[in-house]
Amino acid sequence: MNSGSMILLAVGAICLVVLVGQHLWPVPRWLAPILLFVGLAGILAGMGWFALSLALRWG
Repeated sequence: MNSGSMILLAVGAICLVVLVGQHLWPVPRWLAPILLFVGLAGILAGMGWFALSLALRWG
């Protein structure tokens, strides 16, 4: 797995963990939609980048 896809997956996973754990950590109300968008988009982009790198044999 190349470094770019790992970074995107990690950022997406961290955002979703913070979103799920917002009852433990104080998160502003306006941040919840941003965390959801960045979390899902990061995971999907990371998986897509990894699949593209496998298909084109990068890294």
